[in-house]
Amino acid sequence: GLLEETDPLLLEVALEEFLRFHRGDPELLLTVFPLMDHPSPVIRELATRLVGQVVAYGGGEEIPQERSVRAELIARARRDESAAVRKSATEALGAFPGPDVIDILEEISADDSEQEVRYAAELILIRLREAGHEGRRSLAPLRSRNRALQRSPSLQRAFPNNNLHQNGPENGLFWTAGPYPR
Repeated sequence: GLLEETDPLLLEVALEEFLRFHRGDPELLLTVFPLMDHPSPVIRELATRLVGQVVAYGGGEEIPQERSVRAELIARARRDESAAVRKSATEALGAFPGPDVIDILEEISADDSEQEVRYAAELILIRLREAGHEGRRSLAPLRSRNRALQRSPSLQRAFPNNNLHQNGPENGLFWTAGPYPR
């Protein structure tokens, strides 16, 4: 299939299409898994995003090579040279709730050199904590997540100028890199 292409451009387009149309069943992981080690950071990022999508929305099906997939995501989240790959691997880890993943996400939220990766880890931690992080893969409601974000010490450190704003009761919270837009 298209995910077995050797041409990086075709491979990138194929991964983007799978992501865009929320395609992928757990059997797809066997094809995507090796792409997390591709030389191109773009391909690695797209592959880790697709792995996360397949695991999160796999409908409760058994994940082939689940331990290997989780271990590779942890390795990518902690050590990949690309911040985009680390972020997508961190987000994909959210589909594997459990004490080992929680510990890794806490380390990433405190130690990663890039703010966007720390922020992604903190968001996943909040969602997992709200869900009880005992094997539940459901997404937390937006409003309760946003309330939890306001109370997060890590996000307070990430946004020291208090750039966390209420954008009306219907929209919840959003972050800005600068002052509140008027």
